[in-house]
Amino acid sequence: MRTAFFTICAANYIAFARVLMAGIARHHPDAARYVILVDAHQPDLSDDDFEVILAKDLGLPEFDNFCFRYGLMELCTAVKPYAILELFKRNFDHCIYLDPDVAVYGALTEALQALSGDGQAALTPHRLNPGIHPGWPQDRDLLKVCAYNLGFLAVRRTSQVVAIVKWWAERLERECLVALESGLFVDQKWIDLWPSFCANTAILRHPGYNVAYWNLGERRIEASERGYLVNGAPLVFFHFSGVMPQRRDVFSKYQDFFTPKNIGDANLLLQSYVSEVLDSGHAQLERIPCSYALFESGVPIPALARSMFRRDEARYRDPYRSVFQALDEPSPEVSPNPGGVVSGAAFEVWRLRSDLQQAFAIDTPQGQLGLARWFVRHGCAESQLDPAFARSVAERLEQFDTARRGGGGIFSARVPASPPNWRRARAAARHALAAYRGSMSLQRLWRRVPAGLRARARTLMARIAFRFAAADAPSSAPRA
Repeated sequence: MRTAFFTICAANYIAFARVLMAGIARHHPDAARYVILVDAHQPDLSDDDFEVILAKDLGLPEFDNFCFRYGLMELCTAVKPYAILELFKRNFDHCIYLDPDVAVYGALTEALQALSGDGQAALTPHRLNPGIHPGWPQDRDLLKVCAYNLGFLAVRRTSQVVAIVKWWAERLERECLVALESGLFVDQKWIDLWPSFCANTAILRHPGYNVAYWNLGERRIEASERGYLVNGAPLVFFHFSGVMPQRRDVFSKYQDFFTPKNIGDANLLLQSYVSEVLDSGHAQLERIPCSYALFESGVPIPALARSMFRRDEARYRDPYRSVFQALDEPSPEVSPNPGGVVSGAAFEVWRLRSDLQQAFAIDTPQGQLGLARWFVRHGCAESQLDPAFARSVAERLEQFDTARRGGGGIFSARVPASPPNWRRARAAARHALAAYRGSMSLQRLWRRVPAGLRARARTLMARIAFRFAAADAPSSAPRA
């Protein structure tokens, strides 16, 4: 039976993949080893003893749209079923996936045994016991992200498995999102359905499989003459999810309950693993930006650009160019938009935030100018957008202000030449709030005010707060 182990990563995670593949080679020297590279940036891998398959060669539907749809973690997980199908096409009987931040310490004998006979697949649960131990995750957390951790998946090539993997691929084409409120968590949440769909799926309960921060509370790591033991059983693989190679004092960035100081002999594993990753070139490789995370111009793609694209994909034929233009240019959704100062990015930020909608009346020139000034001064940075988006707005603001000072522009009579004294208004609002909180009679009186008037008052307070910030906006955006 031909077996293939594989992982998926961008160029910046190649050092992790090297450590994983070295561990697999030690314990499964006859198995094929693949790295699915989700990146057009290809570091020199000529000395590595694994084969690379580029994501663009997996037959992903509408490749550019597929990649633009997702952030990097979403994208790397979305290609997983397509990689399995590709390896099946290469006539492998068994495919075993491991996350790149996994280290292998023993042969995956139990996983291969689960694929023998009538066995078709094997999964590992996040935990083996109810959430009676401290630390993350608790039972409710697991209900959100999946009972099983997809840092490991083993499948055998059968007609039923192929059909289920194709179903999975169809779902992940558009629904491989971190969207807990919608019941989605990348590729993983869909796997809650796998044991129901796929007969003879093994749930591996070996404590030495997929050890990580989410189950460390129930698994004791001990160094022994026989190697590392987990609750007395041999350690097979450890999942260093959230490890930060440049921070040896952090066990996982995704939680703060377990630290190197309170995990016992697991810290020996952590420190040795970090050294291996650094020795594999991580310091240089981690600086390589994923090509699919950048616009054609080289500007990083923000999350709001991806969500905007997903809402109306037909509008953006070349998303790596056209979505950038839509964010950078004046928004067609805003009218009259004096001087085109409200960009697509500024409008998208406004659309996503109810506090901004209260503060800036988008249908008035005053609200549009206030939003633009706030976006330059605060909004771009708060939304984690590249400064390029603020600079273009700042330039249009400066041009508009120059034209207005010269007496031109149809909006000059409707927009004040200088902002009102929002600092004084803000101080007055703060004093009024303090007086309200300290007076029971004022609180009772407020509750008698009609709901509509209360809402208008709250909106006014929000506008005071945001316009104070907008009034102090510089005429040019901060530089990167």
